[in-house]
Amino acid sequence: MVKRFSIMAVLSMLFLPCAAIIGMAGAALYMRVKLDPVILISSWAIVFGIYGLNRFTDVEDLVNNPQRRMFFKNNRFAFHAILASLYLSVVLLLLTNRFTQVHFFILLTGIAYSIRIIPFFDQNGKLLYKRLKEIPFAKSLAVALIWGNAYFTINLALYPQWQGDILEIVLFIISFTLVVFVNTNFLDIIDIAGDRITEIPTIPAQYGIRNTLLFAIALPSIVWILIITILFSAGWVKNWSIVFLIINALYPVFYIGGYYLKLIPKKSVEIAADSCALVYSVGLLCLFFVQDSVLMSKLI
Repeated sequence: MVKRFSIMAVLSMLFLPCAAIIGMAGAALYMRVKLDPVILISSWAIVFGIYGLNRFTDVEDLVNNPQRRMFFKNNRFAFHAILASLYLSVVLLLLTNRFTQVHFFILLTGIAYSIRIIPFFDQNGKLLYKRLKEIPFAKSLAVALIWGNAYFTINLALYPQWQGDILEIVLFIISFTLVVFVNTNFLDIIDIAGDRITEIPTIPAQYGIRNTLLFAIALPSIVWILIITILFSAGWVKNWSIVFLIINALYPVFYIGGYYLKLIPKKSVEIAADSCALVYSVGLLCLFFVQDSVLMSKLI
């Protein structure tokens, strides 16, 4: 049982970094900019490092997932691998002149999410340090903003001369940011017991499960679907792009509905939720191939 869990823990650590490579590649191909191996490798390393760092500092897992907490807490090899991944990603980007302000923001926010580096004064004027996840609303917003725009903003920072449909790129960024926001709040519902015990002020822990499902998950998703439908009706969004946006917006219905209908067990729902990154990334690749096929048909 322990060995099986260890394998699953390692696979979960590799899942999101691999999705990041696909997403970064999909964004670059869609924008028709250089598919840079340095950017792909560093993206994998940064996601691996930030995601892994959170696993080591996630004390609420003592309640939510004690097996995972004990696995990471006692695994010095994994801890050093995570630190090395973050360090080498920065070195690689600096040596190749590819380190952007976006990378800096992602690294800083990702580290502040897991490590207490944010200065804060309590009611008595005493200086304390907090993690982003210990500041109300900051957890969901930080995760959504870190990953929601990374694929395109990194490419835009590297290729400022890019000329294309910027409205469509903005819609893609908003789409993934919203999905990650929904995903984070839903996983906080799953982990509400540990968050309350350790006093992590997530939206569900502060405002309850029902309010979170309604105001932080359902309502933003419905409003977003209405907005992109109106833009499509006005001719501002392409046919295949609206399909991509709708699929991404509706994907949370799959795993949230599956969980509450008991079709997806609790131990599997986290990987189903995190698969939103894979759905988005593969969708970008599909958009590129569709776009390429349409272009080729016009040339023929």
